[in-house]
Amino acid sequence: MQLNRQFLWAINYTKSFLGLATRIFSKIAAFNIPLEKSAKNIMVFVGNLLRFNKSRGVEFVLQAMKKNEFPDDVSLKLIGGPNEEVSRLKNYISELQLNNKVEILGRLTRSETIMEMRKSNFGLLLNSDEDKHSISHTSPLKYFEYLYADLGVIAIDFPSHRSLPYSKNISFFTNKDPRSFIEALKDTSNKNTLNKDALESLSLENRAKKIIKFLST
Repeated sequence: MQLNRQFLWAINYTKSFLGLATRIFSKIAAFNIPLEKSAKNIMVFVGNLLRFNKSRGVEFVLQAMKKNEFPDDVSLKLIGGPNEEVSRLKNYISELQLNNKVEILGRLTRSETIMEMRKSNFGLLLNSDEDKHSISHTSPLKYFEYLYADLGVIAIDFPSHRSLPYSKNISFFTNKDPRSFIEALKDTSNKNTLNKDALESLSLENRAKKIIKFLST
């Protein structure tokens, strides 16, 4: 009975997430949409700007961008909501006089989000240290999307991020340490991007197949 429940869970998982990331990107490729990286280095954060009504840490990144050591040629793009948090952050960005380096796009469609990611250079994995689940257990879908978009990944040094597949290619920074963040940003260019075979092994379709295979042995 327990095994049947496990199989049902695996099948539902497959139906819900089967090849989600690969389908989106293959659709973009199929339509031959031109997607070129910007000449300017762009960091992008995609996702809810709040988690349990608490900041995901965007303010920290904004403060780091004010440091003298922060590279002049790097900008930030924020994609997500809610609208109230977008408005609040826009005011904060104005206070820091970062309007020329930070763009908030709010919530976009999935295709629009993928296109914006692919035009960027670095993907950010941010979260609050006030939530134990985020520190120890989160496996962000955005991480896989960043990889498919050929982005360098910069992440807070949480166990949840260290446990991600191919985490050796992530540039980690110490939580709430601006200089560590800047060093991680600079280090990202030294990290290798994954080849096609490695990316295929990360697809949700393959992950679901592996779960079913494991449960059937």
